[in-house]
Amino acid sequence: MRWQSWQLQHWSQGCEPLLFERIVKTFFDMGPADPAAIAKGEAIFRKEAKVLDDHLAKRSHLVADRVTLAEYSVAPYLVHAKGAGMPLDEFPNAKRWFGEIAKLPSWQAYLPKA
Repeated sequence: MRWQSWQLQHWSQGCEPLLFERIVKTFFDMGPADPAAIAKGEAIFRKEAKVLDDHLAKRSHLVADRVTLAEYSVAPYLVHAKGAGMPLDEFPNAKRWFGEIAKLPSWQAYLPKA
């Protein structure tokens, strides 16, 4: 429950503006990205990604030593991290964790084709 609540109250606040401004607006031809919204989203993303990265420094998964509902709550925002310009490379533990999640068969059909 901890990570689902964190995702709703914190993680989404950094991820959603970047996804909206850099992917959704382009896809629906809604005009240019708002630099202020991007700057705010990136600042929040970095703050919250550090929380995630620090937590994953000594863990393979968020809650247990296996995939749980927590992974399915937090990881979906990172599916389009590259296209949304999320600075995931700055957070090696979170990047490693998402890389492992992305290998799961349940994710393979939904990941963007590089």
